Parts: sequence; C-alpha cells; structure tokens
Amino acid sequence: MSVVDISSLFRRLHNFQWYWNSKANPSSYNDKWMKYTDIENEIIEDAFDTHRKEVEIDGGYIIDLEQLVQYSNMNNNTQQQIKRIASDSKTTANIYLREERFSSPISLVSTLPDKTIENKEKNKIRLQL
Repeated sequence: MSVVDISSLFRRLHNFQWYWNSKANPSSYNDKWMKYTDIENEIIEDAFDTHRKEVEIDGGYIIDLEQLVQYSNMNNNTQQQIKRIASDSKTTANIYLREERFSSPISLVSTLPDKTIENKEKNKIRLQL
C-alpha cells in the first residue's frame, strides 16, 4: 500500500485523470475506459510525479507506470491498459470531483422474499425483508 504525501496534494493542480480499460476481451475494439477513484487517482498521480516505476493500489492491483498497464499482484499474466488524460483546468476543473461518493455500489434492494405473519388479533402483517 502506498502512502501519499499530503503536502504534494495541495501543491498539485487537479487536472489529470487516470483511467483503466475494462474490456473483457483484449482483442476487442470496443474500449470501455473506467475512472480510478479519487484516492486511487491521487496515489497514481503522486507516483507518476515522483517518477516511480510502479505503485500498488487497493484491491491488490499494481500500476506499471512505464508500460501503462495494471495487473493483479496475484496474477500478472492478465494486464489491462491504463491512460492519463489531461483536462483543461479552465473549462473542466473538478467537474468529476469525488463523483463516486454520490453513487452506491451496494444494492439497496433486498433479494429475500416477502414474509407474512399473523399478530395476536389474527391480522396478517406483511414484512418486507
């Protein structure tokens, strides 16, 4: 796990976003680029700024900054491309800042069946679990 120098975060402009290619088939032409989370982006950018070859992020992934790929630290045979995109800070500054905090990766809908019970007065009560 990497440690990010907090002072460097305040000095650095937030005008770069790192992405990884999530396409299932490496020979497919349909690229699907996914953003790294804000903290992962900062960890990768900090490593890039300090000219490190590799950096590890949560989830057990190694980011190879020379080859521009990511791979699992359990299986380095499967690699995914990564890329760094510069944004125009005048027009798109922080447009996606902490976007993931507004989305819920956890399903809020229960997959358990509804259940009906009777109370003392023999009234049926429907419980939704």
